[in-house]
Amino acid sequence: MASASDRSGDEEPGLWSLLTLFPFCYVQSSASVVGETKVVHLRSDVPDHLPKPSHDLAEHDTIDTTLGPSRNKPKSQPNLMTPRQHCFKEAVQLPKLLRYPSLPKDFFMEDGNEEQQEKELLLKMFQDFALDMHRGRYLTQLGSNQDYSVIHCQVMDDLQTLKVDQGNGCIIEFPLTGVSKVYRIVKTDERLLSTSTTTTSVNVEHIVVVEFMRRKLAFVFAEVAEAQRFLICIELLIRRAQETREANPLDGPLRVQAAAPQSRSSPGRLVRPLLSSSPEVKPITGVECVCKHPDE
Repeated sequence: MASASDRSGDEEPGLWSLLTLFPFCYVQSSASVVGETKVVHLRSDVPDHLPKPSHDLAEHDTIDTTLGPSRNKPKSQPNLMTPRQHCFKEAVQLPKLLRYPSLPKDFFMEDGNEEQQEKELLLKMFQDFALDMHRGRYLTQLGSNQDYSVIHCQVMDDLQTLKVDQGNGCIIEFPLTGVSKVYRIVKTDERLLSTSTTTTSVNVEHIVVVEFMRRKLAFVFAEVAEAQRFLICIELLIRRAQETREANPLDGPLRVQAAAPQSRSSPGRLVRPLLSSSPEVKPITGVECVCKHPDE
């Protein structure tokens, strides 16, 4: 009767022969005494006597559909859009304003007809922002207790309602027509300062505050350029919502694809500043949950 060691010795050649069938792994045994535990080292480099693989294992498979887009994808790479999203983006237009906000300093314009170039770049930036917010975007919120939380913000199809999901089962809808003021402040060393205040601290956070009648939304950004873009685009989105509502005061929710031509009326509204250049910095009261129990 064969012993256990004899049986394992008979089975081992079959195991090694199976492992050596794979051209991508080189098998090397570190034990030569029968009965001892064998340690097998799998090496990715292919020996000279084996055929070279046609594709490197570290190379990305072009037909692999299980890998999603990179989270840190560069902005220069175009985003894929569905036909519906493409129509949505093309339908988004700038509101009718007497004076449009200036572009951030990192935008480059060629010499000649700079005013038209600036308006075209502003429109493209606004369309990208509207599409991004319509898809849904995670933002950092500063609460009333100076605590940070990640919320999901999404603009509805009518571009008049901002839906905020706080991640606790409560979803709040904010009408953009009810915004009274939008401004940017900075936070450094646990202090809230206006943008006109000079500071030498390196730990600076840029906060965009959207004020409603009784509530505020404070969005935190690490880079000043990102905060400026958000500030400009959210103001344009608010202006567009106000303009569309004034042009259709009796209509219900509007679809951006079927929006009526925008009116140039109400010059007083266009002149009235929505962006506060030097706002009075007050404690941020945060957003309260407005969900009510059915019995209430």
